[in-house]
Amino acid sequence: MACLVCGDPTTVKSHLTPRAFTLDIRGADTRAYEGSTALEGTRFTQAGTFDKTILCDAHEHSLKDCDDYAIDWVRQVLAKSIPSHEGKLLHMPNPRPDLLLKFVCSHIWRHAVSPQNRDFDMDLGPWEVLLRELIFGNGSRYNPTFHIFRQRWTSQGKELKELLIPPHRIPGQGRRRWEFDLGGLLWVIRLNERHVVRELEKLKANNADPVPILVLDDRELADRPGMLDIAVNMYRNEYVRERGLD
Repeated sequence: MACLVCGDPTTVKSHLTPRAFTLDIRGADTRAYEGSTALEGTRFTQAGTFDKTILCDAHEHSLKDCDDYAIDWVRQVLAKSIPSHEGKLLHMPNPRPDLLLKFVCSHIWRHAVSPQNRDFDMDLGPWEVLLRELIFGNGSRYNPTFHIFRQRWTSQGKELKELLIPPHRIPGQGRRRWEFDLGGLLWVIRLNERHVVRELEKLKANNADPVPILVLDDRELADRPGMLDIAVNMYRNEYVRERGLD
């Protein structure tokens, strides 16, 4: 495949999620673990999923500014954010709102256009062009609304700190609303730019400095749609093998 932005036939390795986030999850271990609703078994990765077919070197390099900004920003949220409303709201400095928006859009775009995700319904519909122009172009006025929440996922009451859930469409919302979990935060974006409900309007991250981050109640990961399916796929083969059912 040629670069999806300029058509250059020479494409390069592009991480769908910046590798630094996977390295943070991996920690001192030599690899991280991946599960999927579409693929059976547990996969192992050292630096996260990448694709060699979607971007040329120039356009891959053009994402460095927003990736680097988002990595530093996410890593400092808990240390630098200022709480209010009895800890239910965090205010995180955001000197470059344009780069945070670019990161959110590029993260979703990379996962959606990658053939790596062909087993999932990742069609961006009419917003693919708008996202691509915002990410790689100049002077785009497209400004899809996004919110950031502090969401802690737990398993039997214990916090799961090492968790990354890639971008996906929110069930029942068509192609217009997407979300992903990264760095202990839940990121939600509305691609059609329509006004959100009044209660959420003042929590928009767009052009915000500081960014308001609403702290949600802890949730059991098993209650999240699709998580049990992923767990079954990851451990089915091991379960069958241990019980001699193969």
